[in-house]
Amino acid sequence: SGKSGKKGGGSSDGIIWLKTTDGNDQGDDEQQQQVDVYYTPSDYKPNRKQSGGQQHSRLERKDVIQFKLFTKRRTGKKYARGITLVQSERERQRLEREAK
Repeated sequence: SGKSGKKGGGSSDGIIWLKTTDGNDQGDDEQQQQVDVYYTPSDYKPNRKQSGGQQHSRLERKDVIQFKLFTKRRTGKKYARGITLVQSERERQRLEREAK
């Protein structure tokens, strides 16, 4: 699973940017790495409906997603397959506003 900041959308390919840490919980930005994970629109099947009643047909920046990660041996490129939206950023913001 991972958080995405995704560039692209619609019918074009996209990139999921994963921010990984070295495992220490001190939040050092210097220890973070960015990993590019590529995908195509056919790899993402939107949920029928989110709990807010909205259907999202494409991924947005900071959406929380789950996926299987594959690495192409020849090129070393990483690809996401079977992408599932866990929580959209819009849904998270809506729930945060309602909690106040």
